[in-house]
Amino acid sequence: MATEDTRFAAVQALIENGKIHSFRAIFDIIPKSFMASELSQNYRTFTAKLANLRKFTIGDLDDMGKIMGVSPIRLSELLMSELPKRKVKGA
Repeated sequence: MATEDTRFAAVQALIENGKIHSFRAIFDIIPKSFMASELSQNYRTFTAKLANLRKFTIGDLDDMGKIMGVSPIRLSELLMSELPKRKVKGA
């Protein structure tokens, strides 16, 4: 899995410094095809997950975090910030 790549270090630094504000912005730096390969996922499967962020699993975020040196919790925060807000009944 984890190939050393300067793009991972760049994304890690940008996330830690608050310069990346969305999950999808990661893939402006790291190509989707490269990340899919690092995760041992089919490219179409990975892009389907990016199209519907709810399809990402905790395991996916954990693996991505290990590859990029970023906390999976921070990745989940970035991902969750892009999901539409649901209205709570009775609120």
